[in-house]
Amino acid sequence: MCTPLHYACSKDVALKLHENDGSALTKNSSNETPLETSRRRLSRVSINLSKESCEIIDALKWIEEEQKNRMTTAQLQLCSEEKLARLEALTLRKAAEKEEKAVLSKQQTLSDYVSYRNR
Repeated sequence: MCTPLHYACSKDVALKLHENDGSALTKNSSNETPLETSRRRLSRVSINLSKESCEIIDALKWIEEEQKNRMTTAQLQLCSEEKLARLEALTLRKAAEKEEKAVLSKQQTLSDYVSYRNR
């Protein structure tokens, strides 16, 4: 959607283009003065530029939105990978703790057995 600023900007561009176009100042067959002809042509150029600038602005907004979406997707993927790495580290730590407890339990059982046999 175009804002008034977009139209104002494109009118400035249209005026500059019109000033460089000497053919726009020739008299029209409908008895228009050169000023009226210039205003009519300027109006057409301005409207066309306004539409084009709006299309360009919309395209730029779309590109910006796509870049944000890609960045967000990449950030989510990175976040998921980090969470997966943390989960793997936690799983390995828990497995190591469980193994350590099993070894300690076996050592205690063996120690208890040796104490029982030595009585």
